[in-house]
Order: sequence, then structure tokens, then C-alpha cells
Amino acid sequence: DGVEGFIYDDADAGQIILFQCSKSGISKEHVHDFDEYFVVIQGQYTLGIEGRTIKLTAGQEYHIPKGIPHDGAFIAGTRKEG
Repeated sequence: DGVEGFIYDDADAGQIILFQCSKSGISKEHVHDFDEYFVVIQGQYTLGIEGRTIKLTAGQEYHIPKGIPHDGAFIAGTRKEG
């Protein structure tokens, strides 16, 4: 609730998703079968990964290898590209 995602696919099976968060919320723990690389464009995203909590703000980025469980929390106004 309160999160919009815009998906852009390229010809080589790459993908970029832009998330815009109008409300604060959480992303429950999950795993991907692909590497995830994201950049916080605006706001704040708090990543939970491998027993650590990492606060990321505008301009900061993170790489999550495939198969690694992770979760997150975001504040209203956050924009994240991944």
C-alpha cells in the first residue's frame, strides 16, 4: 500500500524498476533468484541483511547477491531504483 513501481525492460533481459513510496512501510523478508543492485534516489531505505541493519539515504547504493534473504523499511517520499 502506498508504493508504485515502474518497470523498464531492455532487449537483453535486463530490468530497472523505479519505486516511489507515498507512505512509510516495510518490505518483508524475501529472496531473489537474481542479483539486486539498487540506488536510493530520495528519502531513506533501511536494509536488513545477514543480521545487519543498513540505513541508506539519497545517493547511496547497495548490491545484494542472489539467494540472500533481506528485508527493508522505507519512509514516505522515498524513491528507489533497482
